[in-house]
Amino acid sequence: MEPSYILHTKLKELVGVHCNLAAPLHFLGIPFYRFAENTLQEICIKRGLDQKKLLLHLQESQKQTVVPSYQSLSKSSVDVVINHLKSTHMWFIRYRLPFISQMIQDIDSQLFNSPEIAEDMKIIFPEFMEEFIHHIYEEEDTLFEYIRKLYKAKQEGFMNSTELFYLMKRNSIKVYAQQHQDDDDEMAGIRYLTNHYQLPAHASPYMKVIYSELKKFEEELMLHSCIENEILFPKAKALEKAVVLKLTQASKLN
Repeated sequence: MEPSYILHTKLKELVGVHCNLAAPLHFLGIPFYRFAENTLQEICIKRGLDQKKLLLHLQESQKQTVVPSYQSLSKSSVDVVINHLKSTHMWFIRYRLPFISQMIQDIDSQLFNSPEIAEDMKIIFPEFMEEFIHHIYEEEDTLFEYIRKLYKAKQEGFMNSTELFYLMKRNSIKVYAQQHQDDDDEMAGIRYLTNHYQLPAHASPYMKVIYSELKKFEEELMLHSCIENEILFPKAKALEKAVVLKLTQASKLN
């Protein structure tokens, strides 16, 4: 995008075409829907902002973030996989979810193509967000913590056999995996409400951004879930099996 186009186009038109600019503008303190009729140049002049720095920030925000590939994670230790998953959790909690939530709560439903859907989303999304964040913290405190203790026990032997035995008696990778499969489609309700994020003809910029962000979040969530199901759990099961073998061998020596 040409700098002159970015600076001189009304925000509702700019973001209506380039939905991915909505989030970086939001975190710069420029929610596009509050300045819909203004250009970025007008906002910069009014607020005393450096136009070149703002453009540079927007350009940087459009670059792809380098993250470990599925292939590299599949070859990594379980500890590295957990670190990646926790990092993704933090991204969801600090950036993706707050932005979507603020957008949904702030949008005037009359400026949405479907006011009824907008009002329903204002009820449904906060409930989804609360449950999702609770699930994330619970997963880190139980599943991830258990796997990390197994990993340390195998690598360093830091736990005595009795402590390890009772730890494994209280936890099970098989049970965690089944629970994860049962909770795997957390966005089903939102997807149904939005008709799989299908936009109507002549959708408003507000609707375009919200649907785009919801779809992007679901895609990220699906990849995240895939890494857990196809990489983390198989590694964790193998690790648990190795620790059971270690315990069995230790019991024979006593």
